[in-house]
Amino acid sequence: MTIESVSTDKETAQLNMMKVIWLGLLFYSCILVFVAFKVLAPREVREVKEELILQIVAIIALIASHRLQKYLLKNVQNQNKKRTDIEKIKAAFAPFVIALSMSETVVILGFVLVILSGQPDKILPFAMAGILNIIYFYPKKEKILSQF
Repeated sequence: MTIESVSTDKETAQLNMMKVIWLGLLFYSCILVFVAFKVLAPREVREVKEELILQIVAIIALIASHRLQKYLLKNVQNQNKKRTDIEKIKAAFAPFVIALSMSETVVILGFVLVILSGQPDKILPFAMAGILNIIYFYPKKEKILSQF
């Protein structure tokens, strides 16, 4: 076994771990939508004064998911210019998880709105934005390495 193949095995393991986390958050977000429609089926409809605030926070979380990831990766890049592929993938792990968690926050905010309003359809714009953002962050080796 050569050094290059060991590095490739480690890269694959790291990418697989990132993919499992990605898939877990994507699945969790879909479960929230299911629960909103099937478990929290339409109930007494209430007006939610905080709906605009939840929408604004969701937009901020979406923007932050991209900005924070770029900011954190930029800080990593400034520390050391010469990195192997596995080092780059490992360095991208924390920014990746933070970006996903910010995307998940959007779906959770929609879920909170469903609980407060009693209207399951209120989750849809939040879920679409959050889930599409999670899909955007799918961890591909080429995409990760191109960020460095």
